[in-house]
Amino acid sequence: MTPLEEAAQRFVDAFEPVFHSDWNYTRSHGLGAGDPPAGGKLRAIFGEETDATGEGATFLAHKLSPSELEAQNWGNYEILLERYHALCSALGRKPFV
Repeated sequence: MTPLEEAAQRFVDAFEPVFHSDWNYTRSHGLGAGDPPAGGKLRAIFGEETDATGEGATFLAHKLSPSELEAQNWGNYEILLERYHALCSALGRKPFV
């Protein structure tokens, strides 16, 4: 494994727990924690509505349809997910979806 491949693997190893495995913790400690309306909007961005369709959603495995994701227009979120999937593919890893 090259130093670049090793660095990329280590990055994904650190990125996935924060934005998938530990998403409940990450979300509760900063994403709108002191501002309920903002927190609700952020949860909606990731498809985390209180209904069953958003249950279990994470930053990396949202529960939005492609049109809903496009409509959110939340910065570069969609681009980040595309690049995350491409990096995982290049590293021979299966991304969270």
